[in-house]
Amino acid sequence: MLSHVAKKGENSLLIFDTSRWAPKGMIALDVAEDGSDLPNRNLIGPVTSIKLMGGDYLVNLEKPLEKDIASETKVRMHLPHDSSEHVKKITAKGEWVSCGRRIQALPKATRAQVFIMAEQAILFQDVHIEVFPENLAE
Repeated sequence: MLSHVAKKGENSLLIFDTSRWAPKGMIALDVAEDGSDLPNRNLIGPVTSIKLMGGDYLVNLEKPLEKDIASETKVRMHLPHDSSEHVKKITAKGEWVSCGRRIQALPKATRAQVFIMAEQAILFQDVHIEVFPENLAE
């Protein structure tokens, strides 16, 4: 959460707690503690450095702010990473292999994509993708 107002044109923020934050990440604004804002595209950054300054953390940004940000705005660090979910690694040696797993999507996801990577030519038979209702238990 921002501890002070951040003005347009500034390239730093004062934030109450930045534990588990790291330089190079982006800062998501107006976040929800339950994650219901995900995917959150209201981002600023990237962060160039984080330094303890008094009781708050001074977070420096690569680019100046394009708008004012109110004090007590809830924020979260989004670290750069691959957005895909590694579900299953399969080694098939001359036999058919069956596999499956349920994938949990982000709360506001509107689409998903299946990606299969192989080191050699492969053949698929009876591929089945099923979308379950939201209220279906694990």
